[in-house]
Amino acid sequence: MSRILMHGIVATVWLALVVGSAAGAAERPSLPFVVTACVQAATPPTLDGKLDDACWQATRRMAPFVKLTLGTPAEVQSTAYMAYDSEKLYIGVHCDEPDMASVKAEVTERDGPVYGDDCIEIFLIPPDSTIL
Repeated sequence: MSRILMHGIVATVWLALVVGSAAGAAERPSLPFVVTACVQAATPPTLDGKLDDACWQATRRMAPFVKLTLGTPAEVQSTAYMAYDSEKLYIGVHCDEPDMASVKAEVTERDGPVYGDDCIEIFLIPPDSTIL
């Protein structure tokens, strides 16, 4: 079963993103996760669960998805895009999961430890950070 989710993201992979300038997108540090730049959207996307807006087409497809703790490719690959405008950050993720019945989603409390469930984690790092 295929699902497209904009904010409540469930999958069997981990993802890390870096918000930065388009020029920084070409750099590929040897890290066990995806690193990409965030693209400014000329027009914000419609928040309808679809990834067919022009803003998503103008961004870089984030791939491959990897298991953060292992650095190995996820068994099931997903697709993610990221853009921003003067007011908001937009993240669109299409998660393919062939066996939805096996997805672990037990944490329900606000700010709970969802990292123990099947999920995608998104780490945002400002462009002037010394972390990378």
